[in-house]
Amino acid sequence: MRRRTSCRTARLRYEPIRPVGIGWSFRLRVERLAPDGEWEPVLTRDYLVRTSDVMGDPGRLTAFEERTAREVGYRRADLAIVDSPVFA
Repeated sequence: MRRRTSCRTARLRYEPIRPVGIGWSFRLRVERLAPDGEWEPVLTRDYLVRTSDVMGDPGRLTAFEERTAREVGYRRADLAIVDSPVFA
């Protein structure tokens, strides 16, 4: 049985991107809205993107988001994504 949520109670949030060697690393958090109105992390996953990975295969990033959300019982399509990475 899957839990479902609305974009108002859970989200995916990217931490700032930092260059690492020949690529970029970033952290993706699944966050849930707590009763006090603050966002609390439920799960955190790190990802290393090599220089051309995302540009050549953006589906890989989407698959990472889907796997991360699914680990805690959410569907990526149901979650808002904030601070999404932008690659120049």
